[in-house]
Amino acid sequence: MSDLDFDSRVNRRRALALGGVTAGGLLSAGPLSAVAQARGDRARSQAGKLPAKRIQEIVQAEGMVSSGVLSIDIARKDIGDSKGPLGVTFTPSFEIDGTLTFQPLGHRLAFFNGDLPLRGHETNRFIDAIIANGLTFQAFHMHYIEMDPQIWFIHWRGVGEPLRLAKAVHNTLKATELRCPRRCRPTRRARWTTSAWERSCTGARRSATRAW
Repeated sequence: MSDLDFDSRVNRRRALALGGVTAGGLLSAGPLSAVAQARGDRARSQAGKLPAKRIQEIVQAEGMVSSGVLSIDIARKDIGDSKGPLGVTFTPSFEIDGTLTFQPLGHRLAFFNGDLPLRGHETNRFIDAIIANGLTFQAFHMHYIEMDPQIWFIHWRGVGEPLRLAKAVHNTLKATELRCPRRCRPTRRARWTTSAWERSCTGARRSATRAW
């Protein structure tokens, strides 16, 4: 059962009943959405520059900036391997990985889009954390139906001030069993080093809506 309030659980049930893609439009209300709406609903395109170093420090994962867009790849090494169709083995570097992408929109706004592989028992609390942090839950599905163990994938997005957006994304990651790093050293490498996530933090895991 999630540590979040009853309303978020109701929203999650409604989201799953409607399906992730349809529910994305329904579950987009929140403080981050309000910030974006307050600055106008007009269509936006890439503009300005991201505070990429600070975003990586807040998310606690390393990425790469290309053409002004920050991309952070997350390999779920804590999940390990999974057997797929035709006996193919999926690994954290092949299929059992996700991506977090941040694009600057100008006017102190950024757009976030992410996808992440999850174990079955992580999915409900992850959806709860997406909703609780003002982000948009947009898809929930399997990439393959013949995986053992079965892995699920959730896609989510958001618009807001870059650092607040990064904090909201960080909070959703805390709802998984990814281990938090002791420190983050942003680099220019194309793929971030997963060893940081593999080291345990001291202290007990807190609620997905509270800061470490």
